Amino acid sequence: MAYAFEVLQVPEIISMIHVNHHASKRVAGKCGLSYEETFSWYNIGYEWFSLTKYDWEQQHQQHEYTTYQFHGAR
Repeated sequence: MAYAFEVLQVPEIISMIHVNHHASKRVAGKCGLSYEETFSWYNIGYEWFSLTKYDWEQQHQQHEYTTYQFHGAR
């Protein structure tokens, strides 16, 4: 994600995942992507996930703060 947002300067990362591919949806969630909508493309159901640069920065800052606090408490 950092490479996409910081080096390539993309404003948003998206993922179209087949509605029955639950493992891919879990990976998208763990990467910080959020569910947007379900849609049909060529009569096949997909779910749209996305992550904006702003949302990624907010998640990244929160993670750094949490990590710092955890290590600082030892």
